[in-house]
Amino acid sequence: MLLAMNEKQIMIYAHQAKRNQHYFCPACKQQVQLKRGKHKIAHFAHFKHQACESFSEGETVEHLRAKNKLYQWLLQQNLPVQMEAYLPQLKQRPDLLVGKIAIEMQCSPLSTTRFQERNQGYFSENYHPWWLVGRKLQPKKHQLRPLMKAMICRGRKQTAFQFYGLDEKRNVLLYYSNLRWHYRRGYFYDCKELPLADLKLKSVFQLQLPPVQPFSWTVKEYQFYLQDQLFHRQPHIMDLQEFCYLHQHNLIALPGWCYLPSPYHVLFEHDLLILRMLYLQTDNYPSWLKALKNFSFTWDYPFLNQAEILEEIFIECEKLSANLFSNEKYVL
Repeated sequence: MLLAMNEKQIMIYAHQAKRNQHYFCPACKQQVQLKRGKHKIAHFAHFKHQACESFSEGETVEHLRAKNKLYQWLLQQNLPVQMEAYLPQLKQRPDLLVGKIAIEMQCSPLSTTRFQERNQGYFSENYHPWWLVGRKLQPKKHQLRPLMKAMICRGRKQTAFQFYGLDEKRNVLLYYSNLRWHYRRGYFYDCKELPLADLKLKSVFQLQLPPVQPFSWTVKEYQFYLQDQLFHRQPHIMDLQEFCYLHQHNLIALPGWCYLPSPYHVLFEHDLLILRMLYLQTDNYPSWLKALKNFSFTWDYPFLNQAEILEEIFIECEKLSANLFSNEKYVL
């Protein structure tokens, strides 16, 4: 942490702290140690035997620097920013707090369970968390870590899914958008690098990239892929096939429109086939929602409205099923 209290209950930045004084954690009130060396920027840390619900130790150099640079960026905009503000009702401490916006810079692995818990805490007190990932957590080629998927959001009146990162060495915001998924090749996205010096906090949440060239695949290509996965007994595809059998359907013999590309593949991947299959067995939206309860999928997207997304998928099913086709190529 970059801030601690001195013996007079005054908050002191680590780079201003003096070695011959005592400092205390603002959350747990325990004494902390000042660390100042050649390789890591000045910061405070709990002693090894201490436990603090508010702070996780082992902040990386990247995290400390990123937090400080974001703080300076927000100060330059004359925003009422607080660094490491402790929220006692939540027993949480965002890296930065600007009004009701809680900014979290994530540079090390975090379980999706803990991620969900922290967001639920913020939501319970009407805070709006904004997460950014550091270099080590940024997406690899055609892969999204579970934590990255959980950070997916979209702006108002936007259809493209997105999330954010930060390159603290270059002072650049990384805006990942136009997320899309291919059944064989994995995830794709566009990444726009935006210098912090050219950005305002308000404008960040209004970013939008131009639409991209969509994927295309034929129904037979996707069906053949699924058949191959069943032949090799891929566990998840086998589970989907079993669910289809229980509902008198075959995963590779659904109506052709069920295999069409969709923006919602980003969220559901192959499971979207089940949502479409269940549509075949229902007459209306309420009965479809009821049928979905038999399919145990988890919703790991705290920044997306589940009811809104499901309604959009149902409408998509209506539109696709109304347009019968042969073996033509369809695009996303």
